[in-house]
Amino acid sequence: MEKAPSDHNVGRNNRIMPKKMKAVILTGILVLSVFITSLAMIGLDSANQRKSGPDIPYFPDYDGFLYTIPSLNLQTEACQQGEFVTPLPIYEIQRFAELEQKQDFANKHPYRFGYGDYYGSDAQLMTTGQYEDTAMQAAFPEGAMTPAPRDIEEADIVKLVGDTYYILNPYRGLLILGVENPDEPMLLGRAAVYGVPQEMYIVDNMAYLVENANYRYWYNMIALEGIMEVCDFSIGSQIVVVDISDSANPQIVEKLQVPGFIEDTRRVGSVIYAVSNEHAWYGMDGNVSEDKTYVISYDISNPEDVQEIQRVEFGGSYNQIHVTQLAMFVAQPTGSRWDVTPKTRIVYLDISHPGGQMTIRGSYEVDGWLDNRYQMDYYDGTFRIVTHYTRGIEESELWILDVSNPSNIEHLGRLLVDDAGTLMATRFAGDRAYTIHLPIPERPVRPIDPLDVLDLSDPTNPKLTDILEIPGWVTHMEVRGYKILALGVDDSSGRQKVALSLFDVSDPYNAVLLDRVAIGEDWSWSSANTDPKTLSVLDELGMVLVPFNSMSAGRDRWFSVNGVQIIDFDLSSGDLVTRGVVTTPSSVSRTRNHSERILATSDRALQVIDYANRDKPEVTAVVELAQNVIDYFVISDCFVRLVSSDWYSPLRLETLSADSPGGVAASVDTDLNYASVHINEPYLYLVGYNYKTYERSVRIFDYSDPLSPEFKGEYVLSSGSDYYTTFDIIGIFYPGYRGGGQVLFGDDHLVHYYTIYDWQNDYTTRHFIEIVDMSNPSNPTLSTTYEFDAHFVRNMLLVDDVLYFTDMEYVYDIDENGSYRYETHDYLGRISLQLRSPVQLPSLSIPGVMLDVEGSRVYTLAGFEYGDSSLQTLNVLELGINEIDLKVAVKVDGFLGGIIIEDGIAYLSNSTNYYYRWSDPEVEINYYFVVMDLRDTDDPSITGMFEVNAYANLWKVEKGYAFLTSYIGCIYIFDVTDPESPSFFGIYHTISWVSQIRVYNSRAYFVEGFSGVEVVDLS
Repeated sequence: MEKAPSDHNVGRNNRIMPKKMKAVILTGILVLSVFITSLAMIGLDSANQRKSGPDIPYFPDYDGFLYTIPSLNLQTEACQQGEFVTPLPIYEIQRFAELEQKQDFANKHPYRFGYGDYYGSDAQLMTTGQYEDTAMQAAFPEGAMTPAPRDIEEADIVKLVGDTYYILNPYRGLLILGVENPDEPMLLGRAAVYGVPQEMYIVDNMAYLVENANYRYWYNMIALEGIMEVCDFSIGSQIVVVDISDSANPQIVEKLQVPGFIEDTRRVGSVIYAVSNEHAWYGMDGNVSEDKTYVISYDISNPEDVQEIQRVEFGGSYNQIHVTQLAMFVAQPTGSRWDVTPKTRIVYLDISHPGGQMTIRGSYEVDGWLDNRYQMDYYDGTFRIVTHYTRGIEESELWILDVSNPSNIEHLGRLLVDDAGTLMATRFAGDRAYTIHLPIPERPVRPIDPLDVLDLSDPTNPKLTDILEIPGWVTHMEVRGYKILALGVDDSSGRQKVALSLFDVSDPYNAVLLDRVAIGEDWSWSSANTDPKTLSVLDELGMVLVPFNSMSAGRDRWFSVNGVQIIDFDLSSGDLVTRGVVTTPSSVSRTRNHSERILATSDRALQVIDYANRDKPEVTAVVELAQNVIDYFVISDCFVRLVSSDWYSPLRLETLSADSPGGVAASVDTDLNYASVHINEPYLYLVGYNYKTYERSVRIFDYSDPLSPEFKGEYVLSSGSDYYTTFDIIGIFYPGYRGGGQVLFGDDHLVHYYTIYDWQNDYTTRHFIEIVDMSNPSNPTLSTTYEFDAHFVRNMLLVDDVLYFTDMEYVYDIDENGSYRYETHDYLGRISLQLRSPVQLPSLSIPGVMLDVEGSRVYTLAGFEYGDSSLQTLNVLELGINEIDLKVAVKVDGFLGGIIIEDGIAYLSNSTNYYYRWSDPEVEINYYFVVMDLRDTDDPSITGMFEVNAYANLWKVEKGYAFLTSYIGCIYIFDVTDPESPSFFGIYHTISWVSQIRVYNSRAYFVEGFSGVEVVDLS
């Protein structure tokens, strides 16, 4: 292996609120084929050959549902006896022995692997998979009506069916709750889904979950031949079919892959129609893809065998739909809404076939831009649409089209509402239409926001019959006969508040504002302003439920409130009356009325509200649907999790128990908003920050009895100039700043490094450590504070009472062209902490930044600072008393995603040609995981090199496994039990971003914030 020389030196309508590196390691003698051959996928060795953690025997897995998701179910006695169980869903990694098996899998599920095969072209409207059904064509000639009516359903994120409440939660997937007694709701079951949940249908005993693709979709997940394996989870948008006949154990039975991003769906009879799009994208090579729209029909009449019936493809990517029993109108604005004359194309898609066959019958293009589906409507053989122009005068136009013969769509009438301002809301009702505009301040032709009444009784000659000037503006209207309940904004006080208005339009020439009420304090807004499904109008109760958020000014801060406002309405008297408010922990997305209770649902919780006294509604039950899991670990042989209700609320420690499904055996509240965990059995240290007091501190908890943890003591850290206080992760290195604010733990003490900027002395930085005696957990005390000399500190480690760090000195110069240039001089800084009396030892010149220290060996990385990977070396040095010698330097090419040194073995992830890709799109990037044996510095060797198919960071090496996290949402897992013969283990597709990985008893626990904890069996 080559040794390096040792010489080293929002639109206006939102104004309301709102590659190839030949080898990763270049060596003198390196035959890549030898290593590639070694990549054959092999099974794992027996468990006793792995590095083992604490001996924690298992109880049988609990197979019930977990009430708090996800959670563990621990027997109380188990904690006392040093045993635990892990009833979280255990996922296995799909494995393919042969490449042919992978290809067969890909052929059966084409849309699990990137784009798959698509049909047609952007140049023409085109369909695929059409039936050759002459009998049906004869029975339904062009223009004929389907005799059998079919029900039309819109999907939603909640569905109430009898006494069962289904919630599609963005973090936890499908949640099933029993609400027979709404004051005692029971969380019955859960089906985890991947991607971005959008909406769902509940039909008989099946749930159809619509979930959108996220960033991961754009990557091709087909395995690299002979090297990588495919994720055992679908990629991209999909409709997930779930059998919910057993509420406690819902089963995913099928995943229907949908190309692109799903914009909308409808269920018409036994057919679900999905409309999706692919947006054009611009590659670094200059190539531009095309916008595409897909309409796909699925026959769900046999829920055990849901079939894709047909796929229609045409150009464009922004779609709004209006659906009847016979037709789907797909409206596609083209160009830009800021064009002088934007266009909107309406495609008539015949869906009259009850089995899901579709036919494009015609299309028509109108002037103007379409913002939402409420701007269009079908009525008595006509299609009406209101479009908008932003060509300086802000006007809207109504178009009426004759679609009785969809093969020959004709224009009937149009009406220009000129100089009206920005179109804020539209609603059609029979032979009427109503529009709300927001005038342009620069062109105050209409100085006050108008409600326009449009008479459509003569489709060839629509008329504007009245303009009612109103305060504020409206974003959504609910029409009840000739009365309109309208949600909007009241800005008459100079501050914007959510408002509900009631209009009387019985006389089309004299519309009247009957009443108007504002909601919230000072400033308020509502998600219903942008998502009308958030608003609930309960006609049978004469009640409107308006979720809102409000901010009000206090003496020294602003206060925010989330809530649901109850408003009574009486259409006959024309009155609106504000009643009580129920505060909620987070923004409510849906409300439902059930058994004289309101079910208020947010992403985080379900609240049950008794409204018997509407002025003083009471919360009778709360079910936490998702909480932010920050860490998940074992202490004293029990699982404990660190959680919070949201991103910024105080943290809580919970010991998990099996006395009740998913129950919490013990809970400890803290006032910390941010914290890291350090375990020193039986003590748990939280190093964290309090946003209110601005203090950084260490909290000490005694978990000798995990069912009754005890707070012991606290030490407030010196603040210095560092905002955050963090742990130093010994042995891992990411190229980047890791300096002040580090806390490192010894056996009975901690060391806190912090800095103070000296503003009065040339802005110099002073470096300090404080040593805290932790031998008495009830009374941690400061042993000493010590100031030491350094330039720029990085990567501080505490090893055997010696504090090691990299001291980087930046040396600047000016070249012959007058440009600044710099280089770094790196030193190994050392502070002896023996007898808690710090002494700074002489600094030693080293090549690059220190990665780790093992005994007398020091590992460094040099050259990465200059952005030229050809200069990078991984170095092994031998440390003497006051000298250090370079033993070997291995050239390492590419951009490093992480390096971990463990027992003389280097694990690293990197990508080749990373820097050159941006200037030359033709350059290919490769990504690798590499295992290097550095124990014999005379003969270092690469024991394993694996190519992965996406940029991945080495996250952790623990108990014989290496984990790499990628941008595409997969975790690559490698078995490094025997570092001389590492092997690829598999890929796991996570629900969300992973913030922590723990390994216990051959199971990996992936901590994913609000998405909870996923468990993967590594055996």
